[in-house]
Amino acid sequence: MLPIDINLQSIRVARQDEIPVVDYWNSLYDELNELDDERLRALERVIRRKDVMSKSYNRRVKAKTFAVGDLVWKTILPMEEKSKTYGKWSPTWEGPYVIDKIYSGNAYKIIEVGLGRRITSINAKYLKIYRPGIHEITFHMFKNTKISS
Repeated sequence: MLPIDINLQSIRVARQDEIPVVDYWNSLYDELNELDDERLRALERVIRRKDVMSKSYNRRVKAKTFAVGDLVWKTILPMEEKSKTYGKWSPTWEGPYVIDKIYSGNAYKIIEVGLGRRITSINAKYLKIYRPGIHEITFHMFKNTKISS
C-alpha cells in the first residue's frame, strides 16, 4: 500500500478486505489512471494561470522601438560599476548615440555622435530616447548670438 492511499482513503483502501483480488487490482489501475488525468488537469490549470499572468504583465510593459537616425542614450554597462570619483552620483547614461542599423529581436547597432565609435549590437532595454538637457539647449541658443558693445 502506498502512503498516498492512506491519506486519500479511497474506496479500494476502505474495503480492501471485502474485495476479491482481481477487482482489487483493477480498482488500483483505475485509480492510477484517474491520478494521471488529475495531474494533466492540474498542469492545464497551471498553464492557464501562467497565460493570465503574462497577459497582465504585458499590459504594463511599454515596448521600445527606434528608427534609423534616432538619437538615443545608452546605459553605462555594467550597471553595478560606479565611478570612484563620483560614487553614487556617477552618471547612468551616456551618449548621444545614433541608431545605425536595426536587427531582429529588438537589437540595434549604434554609433556615438562626434567620436564615431560603433557598438556592434545592443538591446533596446539598454537604450532610451535622447532629449537634450537644459544646459545643451541654452548653449546652442546663445552660441550663434553676437554680443554687441
